[in-house]
Amino acid sequence: MESVVSWNPREVSIWLEKKGHSKYSRILTEDHCIDGRALLLINEADLKSPPISINVLGDIKRLMLDIRQLKVENRQTLLQLGFDPISLLTKPVCSCTCLWNSIPTRSI
Repeated sequence: MESVVSWNPREVSIWLEKKGHSKYSRILTEDHCIDGRALLLINEADLKSPPISINVLGDIKRLMLDIRQLKVENRQTLLQLGFDPISLLTKPVCSCTCLWNSIPTRSI
């Protein structure tokens, strides 16, 4: 198979099936046109939130584990695309500005 960044949605679908995620192949590749480049940018929040909305926590974790491994294997490619592979691996689940983040901490 070619480099991940050149994968089309069909090749992503093949990868998903090989990794045991065929259940989500259609929604990711047919409904949302996820190609190799987009796959490398997916995070857990993307999988949990609309429009994808995967509800099974174990499936989310297993899929993210495989996507993270793919990111590690393609670290150099991500750097060439201008992304920091470390931040893509450690991005927090919540990408919103949470109310809790704006409350100053104080001693009790």
